[in-house]
Amino acid sequence: MNSKEAYILYLKDFPNVFVAYHENEFFIHLQDALKGFGLDKNSEDVKEDTVSITRFDVSYVSATRKQADFIDYKSFERLFQISKSMRALDFFNEVSKHKYEKEKNFDGLTTNDFHHPEIAQKFIEERNELMTKVLSFETKERKLEPYIKIVKNIYGTKIAPVNFVNISTALKYSKPIPSSIIAEHLRQAGIFDEHNQPKKTFIDKNYFRVITLSSSKLDKYISQTSVLVLQSGIKLIEEIIDNRLGGKKL
Repeated sequence: MNSKEAYILYLKDFPNVFVAYHENEFFIHLQDALKGFGLDKNSEDVKEDTVSITRFDVSYVSATRKQADFIDYKSFERLFQISKSMRALDFFNEVSKHKYEKEKNFDGLTTNDFHHPEIAQKFIEERNELMTKVLSFETKERKLEPYIKIVKNIYGTKIAPVNFVNISTALKYSKPIPSSIIAEHLRQAGIFDEHNQPKKTFIDKNYFRVITLSSSKLDKYISQTSVLVLQSGIKLIEEIIDNRLGGKKL
């Protein structure tokens, strides 16, 4: 594949997603797809036969990688079906919308063209396929709606926050950054205190949530505090890291 056929999507809530076209077929970077759907490549849910992997040259769009694993759109759909992430539907819709806008299968056709049986049949098949997918998405969204409402009532957003210990998986960078390093950056920026807790200002502005879970066992009282990062907090962390990198890529 020519490296110029691979490019990066800058989606609203899912930045830096690698996609590619090859011989009129759409592909998406495997790692980006797994991240968008909240899946682990080594988990039991993601079987070897779930995805069809193709190696493509990405040196044209990546300063750190020459080749990467991509999957076709059917594999992308299968990952969507097994995903349990509340962000899965949004991710799938954004990528799929780009795919269909890019393809423009019927761009430039006139009403006269539909007198040709092959073109008319292709249009009907494409329409039926899209209608089936829309119905499938609507069904899945209805099933998730009660859970989305719970999350929205608790956190003020339909996207569940990320525990800070797992924050690296939610960031846009291809190379993971230890949470201890991220905490150090946030302390230096005046966002975290010396106990790695967000300061009240940043909690009030809906960047973070702090929750404490308490339990007792064998007359022992156990208390555990967790820092949750909301979507605005993820973007804030990325801005801090970008500023400290000074334009360097991870």
